[in-house]
Amino acid sequence: MALEIAKFLRAINPNIGVVVNSDGSYRIGIEDINSDEIRAALEAILESEHYTTPNHTAPDIGITSTTALAANANRLYALLINDSNEIIYLKLGATAVVNEGIRLNANDGNYEMSKKLGNLYTGVINAICATGGKKLLVLEGT
Repeated sequence: MALEIAKFLRAINPNIGVVVNSDGSYRIGIEDINSDEIRAALEAILESEHYTTPNHTAPDIGITSTTALAANANRLYALLINDSNEIIYLKLGATAVVNEGIRLNANDGNYEMSKKLGNLYTGVINAICATGGKKLLVLEGT
């Protein structure tokens, strides 16, 4: 995460660099920059993680792998909520299979993803359930 933040900060101000520690971890190195510039750069990072366009869908999940959310490189946030009385399974970037992947329990089981949570995935998300015809509520933010 520090490496990602440092790269973003450096794009804003070239005096901010990435220093590799002896143990292989990273830290941010700063030369000739004041606290106001650092604060402005950090605020820009926080702003970049907030979505401005919500898109709500409600796909019917079948007994075979069903696309719950199409791939979207501009995705900043996603929330998937099981609005049915049956378990739904999610698979990121692969065919969904019952009893594999991410389990959404019946009646409001959910999975949330974002950069802030550290689990944002922008590829296709597939879903499956045992009897089919079950609703999944999806919010995608871009």
